[in-house]
Amino acid sequence: MSDTIRGIFNILATPFDEDAEVDVASLKNLVNFQIDKGAYGLTILGVLGEAAKLSINERKLVMDTVVDTVDGRVPIVVGTSHADLETCIALSQAAFANGAQGVMIAPPRMDNPTDDAVLA
Repeated sequence: MSDTIRGIFNILATPFDEDAEVDVASLKNLVNFQIDKGAYGLTILGVLGEAAKLSINERKLVMDTVVDTVDGRVPIVVGTSHADLETCIALSQAAFANGAQGVMIAPPRMDNPTDDAVLA
């Protein structure tokens, strides 16, 4: 696989079952559907979706499931944003160790920031 990531990367939703658990079978189907339809790559655990509500173990389950299902067919970018810096770093390291080609990290949230804080 090339070191350069190109093309459109869909941000996958994380499917859940009726017990609000990650639906692994549906996630695998979603990954395969996206690839079968020509996705250049996949982005998982995006910033504006359900990822912030998932536990660390659930995030790792999603990451492991997607990486295993993709099996090198397309590049993967993993959202690793977290309010805690150490957790963000650990999630990013886990993503790369599992075979992700990139991570997506949102800037930290600031409630009513001052101009100086934004520019810092």
